[in-house]
Amino acid sequence: MRTKFIIIFIYLTTSVLFLYLIRTAYNNELHTYLNSKTTDLETAYEKIVQAYSVPAGLIFNLEINKPEILSLIAKANKADSLEKADIRKKLYSTLRTSYEEMERHKYRQVHFHLSDNTSFLRFHSPDRYGDDLSEVRSTVSHTNKYKEYSQGFEEGTVLSAFRYVFPLEYEGTHIGSVELSVSYLGIISIIEENKDIACSFMISREIVDRKSSAAGNESYLTCNANNNFYVEREGHDKIIRKIINGIEYPKIFRKFYENPKAQELFDSFSSGTLITEVDDKNFTVTIIRILNFDNEPVAYLTGIMKDEYRDKLIMSYFIYGSIRFAVIMLFLTLLTVTILKNRELNAAREEIKVLDGLLPICSFCKKIRDEEGHWDEVESYIHNRSEATMSHSVCPECAEKHYGEFLKKTRNGS
Repeated sequence: MRTKFIIIFIYLTTSVLFLYLIRTAYNNELHTYLNSKTTDLETAYEKIVQAYSVPAGLIFNLEINKPEILSLIAKANKADSLEKADIRKKLYSTLRTSYEEMERHKYRQVHFHLSDNTSFLRFHSPDRYGDDLSEVRSTVSHTNKYKEYSQGFEEGTVLSAFRYVFPLEYEGTHIGSVELSVSYLGIISIIEENKDIACSFMISREIVDRKSSAAGNESYLTCNANNNFYVEREGHDKIIRKIINGIEYPKIFRKFYENPKAQELFDSFSSGTLITEVDDKNFTVTIIRILNFDNEPVAYLTGIMKDEYRDKLIMSYFIYGSIRFAVIMLFLTLLTVTILKNRELNAAREEIKVLDGLLPICSFCKKIRDEEGHWDEVESYIHNRSEATMSHSVCPECAEKHYGEFLKKTRNGS
């Protein structure tokens, strides 16, 4: 009974341990896969943001960093309001064609700032100028303070963008800065061109409400899935119409947000990827946090892709796991059978006492001398040293020798 209990215990322990190891291996491989999805999107984002800095530098050097442009900004720093208005019109007229070409390449803004961080000319909104950007635009403040180039994502008073800010210098004097910026649409359009992925962008509601003007707030809509974030009106209709593997983008993202793990990511403003199932279809939903120029997390870039990997992974572990489990169980069965047979054999050996070696026996009376020198009858000697029980009988020869006459009479019937 004890042996059976031990065998059952070994089988159960082995099964539980095997299932635990398989589950752990599966989770580790799935975790690695999801991390790779997050890393892929982060890498793509960083490369594209950096890539946009190259044409931005070319535009600056070819179209803006010229004496006829710089001289206008230099004059604006010393001009009164009427003179500034004339300079502004002239600057706008000079660069308007270039700006329209930039828009076709996804550049959202060309924005000139004076050396005191005052907005001088927004090409996307030329009627808005004169506001002090010192408290809301760190890139502008940094560039004008240190007279050096700066770049990064930044929330603005109207729109948020990926900004490339260049210092302006004329005749050895710092005169201000100019910003070329790219919208999130420019970033995600390139990501979607190179990956089978649908992307969107969402920004912290608290950040927007703190930095944006009234006009800026009109540029945003509350995110349906998470009201702690805004989405920009521009391009929003296109995003909500996106279809991934037959399912609408908003439906997938809402399902993703219902996952407690997704809410943990948002609560901690962390990046991550989760598998989301909608209508029996699997998707990887990735969110990567966007840091602003001040290295604060302020927004998310999201990406949704069709996923077939998890089902393949489950099937792989099911098939190979079953094979491995069967082999282990077979090995345990053979081992158990061997152990049990050995135990039975040993038990049998314990029950049998074997006489071996030379036995000193008397040639006449046939008594046997024991270890202590005593002579014992054969029957006593064998009975004391084995499990055998003696039973007396007469062999044919002895019967003839000792009972011959009696046997003859019996045979003759007399």
